[in-house]
Amino acid sequence: MQKSPIPSLAVDLRVISAILLATNLVTLGVWRPWSAAKTDNTIVVTGKTTIKRTPDEFIFSPYLERTDKDQTVASKQISETGNMLFAKLKELGYTDADLEPNMNISENYLPAGGRDGYRGIYSIQITANSLELAQKTTALLSEVGALGSTTPSPTFSIAKTDQLEQEAQDAAIKNAKEKAKSQADALGRKLGKVVTVGTGYFSDNGSYPYPMPFYSETAKVAGGGFGSSTTLSAGSQEATYSIDITYSLR
Repeated sequence: MQKSPIPSLAVDLRVISAILLATNLVTLGVWRPWSAAKTDNTIVVTGKTTIKRTPDEFIFSPYLERTDKDQTVASKQISETGNMLFAKLKELGYTDADLEPNMNISENYLPAGGRDGYRGIYSIQITANSLELAQKTTALLSEVGALGSTTPSPTFSIAKTDQLEQEAQDAAIKNAKEKAKSQADALGRKLGKVVTVGTGYFSDNGSYPYPMPFYSETAKVAGGGFGSSTTLSAGSQEATYSIDITYSLR
């Protein structure tokens, strides 16, 4: 009687075992049970905060204009007028860094069409670092007959913005931790350590507002504008911050 080749059977069993192992590994890779366990042990919360603070800068964007038939005369007049305003602003306490002047001479185009001589414009951006200085500037601009934005726009300086961002960030992180602890308690779990911190988003809503100045009836002057007795109010502006934080649960 002829015996069966036992070595070949051993080889077949090894092949089958290898196939089963590979199948199990593929199944584990698709299922990823360890990922599910990790997700069940973390929570993601969004910390938010909104703070209000008084602006520390006040921006003016006025301009003066002069017209004349002669280009040289128009240029001379607007240059003298602009230099006068610049000197008066320096007398109020402004530095060169606070003032950004610009002068332009062009042909004077009429609304109804055609041209009539030349038009000189002296524009200047003025940055006041206090409400008191802004108040004096408003009076000066009214005195010289300035046009454009003669009432300031309150905003935050770069230094103030950095300070607000740090303050808002700290408050948003605290808010996130409070939310996470509340959720952990509701789940009957203990709050663990921070796993990941997302990118924080800061919004300074005080960058582009236009103020509503308070004034009395006696402040009105000819032409419907407001005179030197106009009283400005800085008011307050908002800054917001939000951030996503992932916590582990125990």
